[in-house]
Amino acid sequence: MAYTTQSNNALRIRAEYHLRFGVLVLATVLTLLGAAMVFRGLQGSFDWAVQSPHTISAKLTNASPGIGFATMGMLLALVIGTRKIG
Repeated sequence: MAYTTQSNNALRIRAEYHLRFGVLVLATVLTLLGAAMVFRGLQGSFDWAVQSPHTISAKLTNASPGIGFATMGMLLALVIGTRKIG
């Protein structure tokens, strides 16, 4: 019985590592894609506003799409890097 529990736990942890690796690869691709878009000078714009209740607000206007991709990639890497396993 204990062997089955250890085996299931090992499989769960292995699946968690595979998920983390996949998300980290996606974050890397998004960040590099965003950097390539910025360096190539891809034109376009979008407005981006972030607001936290009673504390911080920020607004980015006329941002390049590459900035959006790079930011999404960095946020994914940050979230997956700080997440605990278990």
